[in-house]
Amino acid sequence: MVRGMIIAYIGDGQERGRAIEFLKTVATENAPPGFDEAPYLAAHALVNFRAAGIATLRELDASDALRDPKTSGFVKWFLKEQASR
Repeated sequence: MVRGMIIAYIGDGQERGRAIEFLKTVATENAPPGFDEAPYLAAHALVNFRAAGIATLRELDASDALRDPKTSGFVKWFLKEQASR
């Protein structure tokens, strides 16, 4: 529960670089027991960081660092949509 709240509100903080690094770490881990949506939510939250977050998603996709299938699918879909704009 606490982790979910952190992910939900991390974009409101002042330290964007640290927030992006935290979300990057969460997005690339295996889904923890009891909160299997954490990697997906972290990847989704990166979108809110605009260019820096999208660059991070591109980096994660290119390096095949995303372990969670739902997260990987979302990132691939999102980047495909961005490329078509």
